[in-house]
Amino acid sequence: MSRLTAAQVIGLGEYLNPDFNPASLTVSQLLGVLGFHNIIFPTPYTKGKLIQLFNDEIKPNTTKFKRERVKREQSIASDDGITDGITGKPISEKVRCFARDYLFASDERIFLLFRSLSKEGHLVGFPVIQQRI
Repeated sequence: MSRLTAAQVIGLGEYLNPDFNPASLTVSQLLGVLGFHNIIFPTPYTKGKLIQLFNDEIKPNTTKFKRERVKREQSIASDDGITDGITGKPISEKVRCFARDYLFASDERIFLLFRSLSKEGHLVGFPVIQQRI
């Protein structure tokens, strides 16, 4: 039976249970959990020091961490505030393509025509993609 990775331990969230024993985690898993919660650990470190740090920093804040976890799980991803790296315009204003209409070849070129919709759902044009074959 293979051990869980630190990401899997964090994903399961069992370490936030009040009766959880941090000694059951490996050093790597402890480092992952502490790092996930932005807790600075001493160097050099031993498993004993990491367990003590877990008991001092994670255990008292389990309620807070559980609330943050629920909030993160219930949040909806959004593209608000994300801008195009070239134009600097918000990506939510970009034209979205929704269906390929035509694919035809002519003079060693492939033309792909498709309809595009604006954010509001209006038809805005027929962009053409060309590729030499």
